[in-house]
Amino acid sequence: RMKEDHMRNGQLKPGYNVQIAVNSEYITGLEVFSDRSDVRTLCSMLEKLSQWHQARYEEVVADAGYESLENYLYLEQNGQMCFIKPT
Repeated sequence: RMKEDHMRNGQLKPGYNVQIAVNSEYITGLEVFSDRSDVRTLCSMLEKLSQWHQARYEEVVADAGYESLENYLYLEQNGQMCFIKPT
């Protein structure tokens, strides 16, 4: 099932979900997922960033699209402070 386009005119139907990680205004990671939901990409993206940089982010900031119990538990178990905007 494809994600609806934000313009609601049927012209944009993205088939991939691109995630970009930023630290102090610099892009530190980029990953493409076939999952249309941001909720299920946060943990995978953070794991990829840890592999690439050989370190983990202590503070994670994300918008409301990433809010889920699974993401909160993952961040807590990894000792990461989260700032996810509540829906």
